[in-house]
Amino acid sequence: MTRLFLASALAFALPAAAPAADAAPPLRVGIVSDTHVKGDANKDLAFCRKAFETFRDAHVDAVVVPGDLVDDGQVEQLREFAAVWREVFPGDALPDGTHVVKFFIYGNHDSSSLAQGIAQRNLRNAARLWGEDAAKDHLMAYHEGEMWKEVFGEPWAPVYAKTIKGHVFVGCHWGHETETAAWLAANADRLGLRGSKPFFYVQHPHPGGTVQSHNGEFAWGNDGGVATRALAGFPNAVALSGHSHYPLSDEQSIWQGGFTSVNCSSSAYLGRRDGRDNGEWENHGRKGRKVGPVPVAARFWHGRHAMLLDVHPDRFVFRRIDLLHGLPLGTDWTCPVPACVDDASRPYAFAASSRVGVPRFPADAASRIGVSMREGKDRAGKEGPIVAVSFPVALSDGPDGRVFEYEVTAENVGYGIVRVAEQKRVLTARIDDAWELEKASPDARAECLFRLDELPQEIPVRFRIAPLNSFGAAGEAIVSDAVRLPLD
Repeated sequence: MTRLFLASALAFALPAAAPAADAAPPLRVGIVSDTHVKGDANKDLAFCRKAFETFRDAHVDAVVVPGDLVDDGQVEQLREFAAVWREVFPGDALPDGTHVVKFFIYGNHDSSSLAQGIAQRNLRNAARLWGEDAAKDHLMAYHEGEMWKEVFGEPWAPVYAKTIKGHVFVGCHWGHETETAAWLAANADRLGLRGSKPFFYVQHPHPGGTVQSHNGEFAWGNDGGVATRALAGFPNAVALSGHSHYPLSDEQSIWQGGFTSVNCSSSAYLGRRDGRDNGEWENHGRKGRKVGPVPVAARFWHGRHAMLLDVHPDRFVFRRIDLLHGLPLGTDWTCPVPACVDDASRPYAFAASSRVGVPRFPADAASRIGVSMREGKDRAGKEGPIVAVSFPVALSDGPDGRVFEYEVTAENVGYGIVRVAEQKRVLTARIDDAWELEKASPDARAECLFRLDELPQEIPVRFRIAPLNSFGAAGEAIVSDAVRLPLD
């Protein structure tokens, strides 16, 4: 399957002036984040292994894991993670004996201070297994360096660096992000971090204000800007982070501004943007005010993602992998070297989001909108009549201009006046799959669900549906005929 992926990946050609994509790069790195190993309860161990096998078969020089190696912070789980590593890379090597560098860091699930909820959960889980008196003996949070050295056979430091085939990688473990700026100031000259040659900075949370922040949206899993400020003077820095589990099929997963920032997603399960009816749900805003209606659709967790990074003298290239199918998620992200020194060297600046195509509906889509009713319940458990609005899936404008979600607006059109009654967004079901699989289902339908009590009744209501790309740019909307609710 891995060979199929590599062959398919070559179909997404680099610019004509660039060398062939299958030419061995000076440096190749496998990247998988948030493996969340937990005894394979969610096939987490199996997909961690699959990621490592994909990297092995691609002949990587190093493997980067930006945190959350395990789920419950237990050294027993860390040993499971390490056992899979040694099974795939015995002696830290490829089958031909080539050395493979491991570059891992702790995430919040691995090691958090007791002030954080995840650490309290980890402590409770450990207490159930080993008793309250012995629980702390099994958790990395209390023995970060000792357990790291025991399991991986190398010393641990809050911030550390390795040089891999001439390129510097800097890693910062969870909870030590505020130490990065001072560490860089003290070590930048010694390590040669200033200049045009890229270096790679790895931490668990996203640098605030970079990936997933288009239009000022809050990106769950960011560090509040700590690393963003630390890396501001290094346009050659490439930040690799995880934590949010956002999919790599989301074009907001790469950002270029003062430096380059890349979301590394997860091989365990994928996260969703807040406020989507079938995604994450932030029910309460500040001071307990509700942000939006209680979702009716169930959240879906489909998808397992990883990346290959090729570093050449004149560019670095990210290849996005759907681990479920061993196929590309989209076109390669190719960044020039030097990067981020002017507009031309920032092809993935959010200001350049017009590079991403806008999806559109088929010509006859409006005539195929369906409105029906059934009994159901919302995610808070409230039962009652549900209004289902179904429609044909939109057509993507190439792999980068994929349909990301739909905006569905219920409009009260009584008395000739159009009033917005309710508005929802629903993620398209295939956004996490390989691009080939999305193209293979043009006749599929999507659905948006409303509780009947969210909508006007006994007066005309119509539904306006717009397809959106990952930056929120909308294709032309389709509109249903007006109906009166409840339906007979």
